[in-house]
Amino acid sequence: MESLVIIGSIIFSKKAPKIKVQTKIIAVEMPDFFIVFELISKIKKLIPFFHFTFVYPKLNNDRMNSELKVFKFGGASLKDTASFLNVANILKTHKADVVVLSASGKITDKLESLIQAYHKKSTEQQDIWHDIKSYHISLAASLLDQTDEVFDVINDLFVEIDWVLDEEPGADFNYCYDQIIGFGELLSTRIMHALVLKLNMKAVWIDARDIITTDDNYREGWVYWNETDVKCKKVIEPHISNGSLVIIPGFIGSTIDNNTVSLGREGSDYSAAILSHCLNAHSLTIWKDVAGVYNADPRFFTDAVLLPVISYQEAIEMTYYGAKVIHLKTIKPLKAKNIPLKVKSFMQPELEGTFFGGDENVNYPPIIIKESNQILLTIEPKDYSFIAEKDLAFIFNVFHEIGFLVNFMQNTGLHLCICGSCPFFDANQLEQILQPNFAVSIQNNCNLMIIRHYTNDLKIKMMENVQVLVVGDVNGTFQMIYIDIAK
Repeated sequence: MESLVIIGSIIFSKKAPKIKVQTKIIAVEMPDFFIVFELISKIKKLIPFFHFTFVYPKLNNDRMNSELKVFKFGGASLKDTASFLNVANILKTHKADVVVLSASGKITDKLESLIQAYHKKSTEQQDIWHDIKSYHISLAASLLDQTDEVFDVINDLFVEIDWVLDEEPGADFNYCYDQIIGFGELLSTRIMHALVLKLNMKAVWIDARDIITTDDNYREGWVYWNETDVKCKKVIEPHISNGSLVIIPGFIGSTIDNNTVSLGREGSDYSAAILSHCLNAHSLTIWKDVAGVYNADPRFFTDAVLLPVISYQEAIEMTYYGAKVIHLKTIKPLKAKNIPLKVKSFMQPELEGTFFGGDENVNYPPIIIKESNQILLTIEPKDYSFIAEKDLAFIFNVFHEIGFLVNFMQNTGLHLCICGSCPFFDANQLEQILQPNFAVSIQNNCNLMIIRHYTNDLKIKMMENVQVLVVGDVNGTFQMIYIDIAK
């Protein structure tokens, strides 16, 4: 049995007696572990006169390392000197075994601008590249002695990009993108490694491209799990056993031909989940600039509330609908081995944060997800025929080729309504591509709002003072495409 449920309530103490519920659930003595989710309804029905509030799970995976902890830090936690020192302190005090880092600050955005300038042969290329290099040199200089050998390593990484930029842009944009975009993670982890060594911590830097093996689907690499698992155990585990902190760049892997492949935008979360899965980690903690996960973005909704617990199922639904909680693919490798995930604040590490785990749904408040700068496409066959499977296949193949990211789709016999974004392609050109067979209308600067577990009052409130273009309701999830009304 993999799922053990332990009772906790205002009635029982930590030395609660053992209780057996049918054959699928085995209750044991309560461990000192954090609260996970509301008690399974079967137990409530079995013992209705007790007021149960929470359960504590005990993960019963014989292969799981009972101590190994994986941490992941994003760009916001690595933006400047003070941030690097804070992360180093968390690594030391919370005793991480493996840490995955994103690029510092907004460097990935800068690198994307560099890639665009390179492909367009823009005169801005040199200025952008100069800013990226200056940023990292200044950052390293503020943390380390000038004699530190990491400065030579940083310079070597700069030279690698110089070699790419000296060549003519290739025809395969996605391939070229991946050969540049991951250098932010390589630089941030090299600097962090040098810093923790300076602080007398035992640490080793390992290139993620030597561990995570993928196919050649550039910008969205698919992991070869068997190969990655073998490399994790062969390369990483000996260092952990030796007491070293393993520092690994996120976001990237490598093909069997040693070409760099990115795992999708914001993919460092996924990198950490891959390593947690292959190393049979006890837990994964993702450190962010917020206290945990909220039911809505606190920047836009002043009444947003912290969610202390989110089930695996709810997490997958939230990320599918566009919540910027964690990378879309993060949950699956964790759920496969019941590895718990926590989202905590690097600014207030003493706070509990949000726990992800289990499959039982709790009574969630309405969860609001908002996507701005969306493109609304309405596609109709010119001959008034039905939109058939072959039409959908053609349209979505075009989307795949140009990198159009679909966030919403609704279709009738004659209309296909799609909302999404297109970071690296002028979506207005879709009309030309689809022109022979389809009539295409394009509405830019739209907003997409998704409300899970909505109430009718909230739905009505959100539709006020906006121009609603499309609405949808699927299994209790309300979706609305709209544009703001100028005030």
